[in-house]
Amino acid sequence: MTPTTLYSDKKLFASFYKNAFSRLKGVAMLYGIIMFIVFPMFYFIAVGEAMDRYALGKRYYGFNGNPEMYPAVAAVFFFAVAVGAIISLIAISNSFMHSKKAVDVFHALPVKRPAMLLANFAAVSSWMIILEAVCYLVVGITSIFTVPIPIIPLIAEFLRVVVLTLTITAMASFCSVCCNTVLDSAIFTAAFNAIVPAYAFLIYALFATFIEGFASNRIVMVNSVWFSPVGMLYQTFFAEDLPFTVLHGIIYLAFTAALMALSCKLYVKRKSERAQSNNINSVIYRFIILAASIGGGAFFGFVISEMFGWGSYNREIGPVTLMSCLFTAVIYLIFSTVTS
Repeated sequence: MTPTTLYSDKKLFASFYKNAFSRLKGVAMLYGIIMFIVFPMFYFIAVGEAMDRYALGKRYYGFNGNPEMYPAVAAVFFFAVAVGAIISLIAISNSFMHSKKAVDVFHALPVKRPAMLLANFAAVSSWMIILEAVCYLVVGITSIFTVPIPIIPLIAEFLRVVVLTLTITAMASFCSVCCNTVLDSAIFTAAFNAIVPAYAFLIYALFATFIEGFASNRIVMVNSVWFSPVGMLYQTFFAEDLPFTVLHGIIYLAFTAALMALSCKLYVKRKSERAQSNNINSVIYRFIILAASIGGGAFFGFVISEMFGWGSYNREIGPVTLMSCLFTAVIYLIFSTVTS
């Protein structure tokens, strides 16, 4: 149990932050080891192969991103581990909100709820920035003696990842406040980040199938990714022509600040009895269930249409619409039954 006297001085926020930072040490270090393996270690292997090709007079290739510093495998796994680490660390730091035994104890501490939430947000963000800084620093130092990476783009890349990390952490904190269980908060964090890219791809696929002469607009598809920090984090590891400008960074930071302010207000009004309860009638629960049902129904309706030749061959929208509505209803009923 966390001793109440720990927060009896004037520096309550700092004390709670230090305690949260310390509690996360073990899990954070574990993720740090995994992140080091999937990024710097894969970079060592790739850059070693690149140097061998250089020695043989062959053209250097094999890296993605801007600057070119991510082997394809490393980019995928580093992205996945980074997002997984954020969701896991937030779930651990805010787990007391979702425990009937712990929530009353923490709310009895002489620390205001917004300070608690912000301290946990700061502790998770600090760990993620430290781990990411170590990875980029090691890669940067290695590049000095192997394949040089321009210092300014390298720093800009690190700052871009930091900004996106803060935004994803804020979204995870928001879901912790709005949800009643740890599992729900993790699932909803992933869902909020996946909605825009998933719907953009689905709409593109439907238009390309049923609208004759439809031409894909890469700018529209790319810009849709900007609405998802997870999608943007993934893109930054692969794209070489998608600059993340200062304006984009300011927008993401402003969104992060606004989301944390909203989370603090909601947390003040949050009732302790909500911990571990099934409140599927709340706005956030219904929104996610409805969005997942509509998206899933349209996806399966589209797949069935392709299997039976209703889509790309005959461009029959009627059967596809009917199947989509049917699958949407089925998925919605399943979600409602499981979460009730």
